[in-house]
Amino acid sequence: MSTGVLLILSAAHPVAAATKMHANPTRYPFAGYITSPTTITSAATTVIVPSFTCTKKLVAVTGDATVYNSSGPGFSSAMVHLGCFRKKELVRAYAQIDNIFSFPTVTMNPGDTVAPSATCGASGIAISIDDTTTGSVGTASSSTPEVCTQAEIGDDAASNGKVIVPLPAFGSLAFTNAMVNGAALGSITPTANNLYEGKKNVIMTGVLTSAGTAFTTTQGP
Repeated sequence: MSTGVLLILSAAHPVAAATKMHANPTRYPFAGYITSPTTITSAATTVIVPSFTCTKKLVAVTGDATVYNSSGPGFSSAMVHLGCFRKKELVRAYAQIDNIFSFPTVTMNPGDTVAPSATCGASGIAISIDDTTTGSVGTASSSTPEVCTQAEIGDDAASNGKVIVPLPAFGSLAFTNAMVNGAALGSITPTANNLYEGKKNVIMTGVLTSAGTAFTTTQGP
């Protein structure tokens, strides 16, 4: 993860955006799997959008597939954003390219199956968020050549620009078809990470299945 907070507020839905922060790789607000440094050309997964209820004004979490350029602009992610604004549930797509956010128009609802993916290479960065339930797809891209050295698949916390905002009560996120460089995520021996708020685990990462392509992140009490 990077050492600075990334924040974008949408004019239509001014909710907190996913953030990648903290220099200590075991303490940043992410739950899921992280690859060891190697050449990364793609990261992809499928996630089922959970139902959740908003009891607070501003909470958020994302499920995403991420590629990272450690020597250049930074993170590029395809994100499924679950958030609350003024106690209203919001499910939407976020695309992040080199730490810059955009908001592709994708029709998404709780219960939908969504496939986020990110590619990195000589032709640049390409982001896709594909809701296979509604048939709605959002994309973003950059033509700047890049070399990525890390991939992540899992949950990111969110920031309001000053602090990490609380999580919505989403229960769990089930990730399937988790692939890096076109192969099973588990084939490259990634590291599992839990999301912390303070000293408390608030999202725990489950073990990968024997095929190395599926896992679940579960919200703690």
